[in-house]
Amino acid sequence: MGKRKLPWQYSNAQNMKCGVMVCVACGKTITDGDYRYREAYDDRGYHAHQHRECVPLDQQEYWSRQDESRKLHIAKMIEYREACKEFRDKWSTGALDEEIEELEGLSHDQ
Repeated sequence: MGKRKLPWQYSNAQNMKCGVMVCVACGKTITDGDYRYREAYDDRGYHAHQHRECVPLDQQEYWSRQDESRKLHIAKMIEYREACKEFRDKWSTGALDEEIEELEGLSHDQ
């Protein structure tokens, strides 16, 4: 039976581990940071892993998009946090609970 390679999946060692995580490019164990992996079946079946740093430059596009997406998400969450602080400072958390309870009552009145 010949080898069959599936598409690369991308992850971070902090969030997910799969199989024995040894980089196929440098031979070192992957313990932290970004990495990619794919199932590369042969008669024994296995996962192939690569550190982000070991991925060829022409295959780095995913991480460029991912880095940009993370930056946008962080900026959005900072903006949201500031809006929450402004609301809290103006109305207090108790006022928010009261408002929610009152608004929830509207759906029961109909």
